[in-house]
Amino acid sequence: MANLSWHRALVRHWNDGVATVPDWPKFELTERPYAKPFSGPSWEDFTPGLRDGIDAYCERLGERHKTYSGKVFPQCKQ
Repeated sequence: MANLSWHRALVRHWNDGVATVPDWPKFELTERPYAKPFSGPSWEDFTPGLRDGIDAYCERLGERHKTYSGKVFPQCKQ
């Protein structure tokens, strides 16, 4: 979705005009409410097998590891 900050600014400027310009049309616009941030599923929503697999993968990243091309990466931070 596109950034709608320009839309919110336009609505605010329009409403300022309603309040300050004598011949401005006398109806105010309403701003869209901000979208709620997506929180996603909780950790407990995943199956135990998937959680174990994710934990094991993260543990492997905590050690030095090679890519398929042979490049060695240092351990990742926890």
